[in-house]
Amino acid sequence: MKKPKVFYHSGKKEKKIKEEEKKVVVKKSFKKIRFPKNYRFITERKTWLWASIVLSILILSLLSVKLYQVYQIYAVLSNNRKELAQQLTEWTEITKKYPSYRDAYIEAAILAYKLGDKVKAGAMIEKALMIDPTFEALYHFGK
Repeated sequence: MKKPKVFYHSGKKEKKIKEEEKKVVVKKSFKKIRFPKNYRFITERKTWLWASIVLSILILSLLSVKLYQVYQIYAVLSNNRKELAQQLTEWTEITKKYPSYRDAYIEAAILAYKLGDKVKAGAMIEKALMIDPTFEALYHFGK
């Protein structure tokens, strides 16, 4: 960039020359204006592409970790549900073997209720009440 000429005389010509030089300097500097170096680095070298790839890999890894945690919880709950179902079949076999055993019906009703089978739980409570109608706790359990 050239240094502007300095004039030692005053007058209208001096002002016009300085204005013209300013216009030239402004035009030249306008052509040379670029983004700051860090932004050029991002756009010129396709760094935004690499950054987006790294970010997407990070997001996918975090999601996969969360998904694995949810799967572990599901596996534990599924295991618990299988154990409850197995216990329910054992208690129903006991009720068939010993039809007058009130506590077997109560245990089967509790397990059926935990598994979400409210109809079966209500039927087991009714059978337990038929065996022992004086057991008042069953009246509250049935509600």
